[in-house]
Amino acid sequence: MNVLNQDIIKCVAFDLDGTIYFGSRQLAEGAQDVIDYARKKFGRICFLTNNSALTQYQVYQRLCQLGINLNRDEVINTSYLIAKYLVTKNTHDVWCIGTNNLCQELKDNGINPKSEHPDAIVIGYDYNFTLPYLEEALKYYTPSCQIIIANMERVYPRDNGVLTPGAGAVAAAFLHTVNRTDFVVLGKPNILMLETVAKLYKLQPENILMIGDTYESDIKMAEVAGSQSVLVTNGAVCNYKCNKVNKLNELLKLI
Repeated sequence: MNVLNQDIIKCVAFDLDGTIYFGSRQLAEGAQDVIDYARKKFGRICFLTNNSALTQYQVYQRLCQLGINLNRDEVINTSYLIAKYLVTKNTHDVWCIGTNNLCQELKDNGINPKSEHPDAIVIGYDYNFTLPYLEEALKYYTPSCQIIIANMERVYPRDNGVLTPGAGAVAAAFLHTVNRTDFVVLGKPNILMLETVAKLYKLQPENILMIGDTYESDIKMAEVAGSQSVLVTNGAVCNYKCNKVNKLNELLKLI
């Protein structure tokens, strides 16, 4: 285990599913206490999630309904990230393979999610994804289209604990169909999320402490970005050499 350099931490970033909550209804034990403590000690907090099925506002609402005290701008999910990325690239015509919520996030940022002349194909998680959705996208796809993917997670846990195919499965179907190997993945472990937080709060990545339950996305992102991190194992065996706690509320003794 590494020793945290707490003197340089100015923001604590929390993953959501598996860290702050489980499914959409079960809050992690001590979650609000940990969040309040982190905010008081370090000044800023934020929540980072690969969830592209909801808008930023819907993720914010979910946290509020679970009793978490936060501000909307403290939430960064991949729907929000994709929309802001497209705006910075001056890309306003795309074809979106994803939920109506993802399409709405794009619309709210001045982007047409169902353009018949798209400059990019946007792919996110959609539980109702079907082959006809893929067929429709192929009508408007051209080899010049950039492919932007929310994340490449293979599976996603639902409320009942059953694993369902994730955004990576949807993306894989499209990529295989169009025979493309060049694409952009914006979600974790891409460091864009941490870079976005750093820019918003006028910090450096080294000033951010990342808390998450998945080494391959949360902790790897932090390592590449130069941020410190703590893995919440939730009782799972972990052989990775990193800072770790068994349960979220154990952070109160570590930070």
